[in-house]
Amino acid sequence: MKGAWAGPARLELVPHVNCRVADLPVRKVLYGRHLIADLTLPYGRVLHDYLAG
Repeated sequence: MKGAWAGPARLELVPHVNCRVADLPVRKVLYGRHLIADLTLPYGRVLHDYLAG
C-alpha cells in the first residue's frame, strides 16, 4: 500500500448497451476512498505454447 485517503468524490456512470448501471438512480455520493497500491500476481505456468511450432 503506497497511499490511502478519503474525501469528497464525484460519480460518473457511462451508459453501455450490455450494462445498464448508468440508469440506476443515485441520490447522493457520501464520500470517496482512494487507494494507491502495487499489486503483484504470482508466477503462472504455461499450459500450451502456441508459438513453439
